[in-house]
Amino acid sequence: MPQINQHSILLGGIGGDSHSVGLVILRQAFSMNGYRVLYLGTQTKLEEFFYWSPLCNAVMISNMDGHAKYYLQQFPELVRKYGPQKSTWYLGGNLAVGDAVGYEQHFLEIGFNRVWVNFVDVETVLATLKRDLYNV
Repeated sequence: MPQINQHSILLGGIGGDSHSVGLVILRQAFSMNGYRVLYLGTQTKLEEFFYWSPLCNAVMISNMDGHAKYYLQQFPELVRKYGPQKSTWYLGGNLAVGDAVGYEQHFLEIGFNRVWVNFVDVETVLATLKRDLYNV
């Protein structure tokens, strides 16, 4: 039985991306490690993440179709609209079609706390999350 902790994770896919396997695997891994998960599923509108983020310690957005810059154009505007974010924001998946040089820096600059431009294994995500939420 997993140890229950007080951390909640908001998890979903952005834009027209309908890749759900990775999200389902993450949801299961988080649950098995004692996290509470608010799962939005695929093709979630960006504003939904901002709406639900105050309820969670971490917001994890996935994009696998390579169009993350397009889907997240409004991110800086929504940060201004919703104010300072208390949650830690993560972005991962397959964020670019072709060359992804500069993508990590771009997304960090617009307000994400952690960015994985390409594939990252579940163990790395869990370890990073544990470190990031240690004192939260």
